[in-house]
Amino acid sequence: MISVAAACTAIQLTAMPSYSELQEAEPQIKKLVEPEYAALESDKKPVGEVADSVFAKAQKAKNQAEKLLLLKGAFMLYVRNGDKENALKMLTALQQLVAASKPDGYYETIIGHYTWKYNVKNDEADIVSVKAEEGADGTIVVPEKIDGVKVTGLAGSSGDALKWSGAKSVKIPAGVTKIGWSPCAECVNLLAFFVDPANPAYCAKNGQLCTKDGKYLLCGVNGNVTIPKGVKDIGRGAFCGFGGVKSVKIPEGVTTTGYCAMCQCGFSELTLPSSLRIIYHGAFWGCGNLTKLTIKEGVTDIQGDAFWRCGGLKTVTMPASVTNLLGNTFRDCGNLESVTMLGERPTGPENIFQGCAKLKEIHVPASAKSWADMKSWCGKPLVFDKR
Repeated sequence: MISVAAACTAIQLTAMPSYSELQEAEPQIKKLVEPEYAALESDKKPVGEVADSVFAKAQKAKNQAEKLLLLKGAFMLYVRNGDKENALKMLTALQQLVAASKPDGYYETIIGHYTWKYNVKNDEADIVSVKAEEGADGTIVVPEKIDGVKVTGLAGSSGDALKWSGAKSVKIPAGVTKIGWSPCAECVNLLAFFVDPANPAYCAKNGQLCTKDGKYLLCGVNGNVTIPKGVKDIGRGAFCGFGGVKSVKIPEGVTTTGYCAMCQCGFSELTLPSSLRIIYHGAFWGCGNLTKLTIKEGVTDIQGDAFWRCGGLKTVTMPASVTNLLGNTFRDCGNLESVTMLGERPTGPENIFQGCAKLKEIHVPASAKSWADMKSWCGKPLVFDKR
């Protein structure tokens, strides 16, 4: 006999199509099957023959709602008749029907030791989150299909898809062409990405996730990191919360570090290349182990909170190329004692060094005209250096 659990599974599959569509189809289905059930009740037809007849009607159904109701009816009749083979065929047909056109909306399923939440839109699935359950080993294999629906996105409309997965490695199939920002935030054990070579949008370089052209780094890894050659932009949240990053080398050619690109990382030294132009908001905030910062000539804009709460910093030398500093750039760098500006006064608010209690003065070039009539800046007295 077919198990009750299997029958319940088939009944649950009636979540597709919509409730209103099923309600509309139900009277027509009753009209179609009434003669069959009447023959069954009067013993004019055996259960198996009635089930076959209902299945035949399902194959000729006008729409998915009618087909689903008829398949369900056939399934229950085969279960009643103890016909395991045909009952399983009906169950498979029901599953295929659901997979063929899943209604738009959010769903949840368990694959291995992970709970996958995903959003279906126009018969494509976007993985919203992956949560590790007991027994998970950190190996994340993004499926080509989930519950029969083609997977095309990994938090493509948002981010943080794998934040709760405990990922150590991530495998991306060819069909995933939309990946959101900071896909692996706080995955401190992540060491490698693997991308199907047939994927038209992404690739793996030095084990890190990049766009196919190699110019944009979506997500890095932990350990001793070298940003791949050819990368121009380190993306939003690419290393967000990667406390396992012990060192990082950023090559010439990189022009931007995105929003929270390397926040809360574990490295102690950071050298920013001369090709870099913009350090976006919060790019390195919370890097508490950072004690040595070198910003090479070339950077022009350092945006708000860029080095907020970098408590290990004691000295900062700002190159002459910097023309714009936004609010709270070095906020709450509690051990910052020395700041030297090598060029003209950059534009920016007065709270750039807010919360830097140990910073008693700021050194500026005596030859720079924009400093000439000033005695203090950002609440700190100025010391004019002759160079």
